[in-house]
Amino acid sequence: MGVSGKLFGRHGGTSRSIGRYLNCEFADNQVVAGWRGRHTIPLYNANAIVLHRFDLGETDRIVTLFSREHGRISAVAKGSRRPTSRLSGATEPFTVARLLMATGKSLDVISQCEVRETFPALRSDFETLMCATYLCDLTACTLSEERAAQPVLYDELLSALYLVQLHPERADLILRTYEMKSLAVLGYEPSLDRCALCGLKLSSQGTDYYSPSVGGVLCKKDWPQSSDRIRLNGEVKHAIALMLRAELSDLLSYPIRPAIVSQVKRVLTPTLYGRLDRLPRSREFLDSLQKNWEKSIPANRPQADPESVPPED
Repeated sequence: MGVSGKLFGRHGGTSRSIGRYLNCEFADNQVVAGWRGRHTIPLYNANAIVLHRFDLGETDRIVTLFSREHGRISAVAKGSRRPTSRLSGATEPFTVARLLMATGKSLDVISQCEVRETFPALRSDFETLMCATYLCDLTACTLSEERAAQPVLYDELLSALYLVQLHPERADLILRTYEMKSLAVLGYEPSLDRCALCGLKLSSQGTDYYSPSVGGVLCKKDWPQSSDRIRLNGEVKHAIALMLRAELSDLLSYPIRPAIVSQVKRVLTPTLYGRLDRLPRSREFLDSLQKNWEKSIPANRPQADPESVPPED
């Protein structure tokens, strides 16, 4: 059932007065849909996930949306902080909604909304809440440009949120897989079958070295040239290949051991640092939270087998 947020009254007005109300400006010949006049402000529909929200004034919010059709959008939800506002639910983080948007010069305006999913289980546990927060923060960092549609990444984010809610015990694997797919969207998919420097075809078995700065594995001839090399065995390479190719929902059926997921994280972290402008603060907080949690309740989570973890250089 649709939920609408009323923007204006019945009477007309100048485009400048409308623009002041919306905290943005419109051309002189534009009038909001529903106002008396010959012209209308462009309206469009968007299926979107709320990545961030910020308070604006006493009753409004600015939200960062990830739309399947339009990419990253910054928009204002007028009056959404009022207890009786029909837009309130559509501005909560992780919310998936069908939105009717009015185009503005700097910020678009949420006119109507239909909430599709709120992920209530993600908010019931602090660790899963932080996992979902990190997924949204990483997406915001990945989407550096406004209005650049990324439908594949949108579907991956939606799947990741659902899976963290359904399988919180596999959150580490889900986060690492989403990180890998985000790198692929940016054009930095790791090279695994050939040397990233000379192009020599490599065996899928055995131990190689991975360079985060180069973005792939290195052959025996080239790895001494890399100062940031990380030792990588065949099982870790196979896990990375699965994360890149398999659907998130299918990946949970593969027997990827926690020790291997930890090694994938060791490879991904410096790669993300090198490819993104910044790594979200929620990632550092989540890492510290998980370390403290594992120390306090070690029996609740499978422990890595020390013999299965390749030694560091």
